[in-house]
Amino acid sequence: MWVIPNFSSGATMGHEGGPSGLPRQYRAWIALYALDANERPRADILRINEVTEADLAEFEASWLQLRCRSSGTLPTRFDLPPATDSPCT
Repeated sequence: MWVIPNFSSGATMGHEGGPSGLPRQYRAWIALYALDANERPRADILRINEVTEADLAEFEASWLQLRCRSSGTLPTRFDLPPATDSPCT
């Protein structure tokens, strides 16, 4: 069964109140990637992903670690870094 996310304002919210039921950490990572691409205003990205500046600050280190992974490897949920570790170390 395929689930197609609905990001419209009338969409049913998943757990943690986020769009399509994504955890806050994943929504923050998505927002950080979008901010890095610099294709939309910051306020729009935060609104669309339903995250705050505090969420971005909390998960930025773990997002940087994901970006520093060797090319050709994809993380699994078992090897995602904790948000408290320093990036790229």
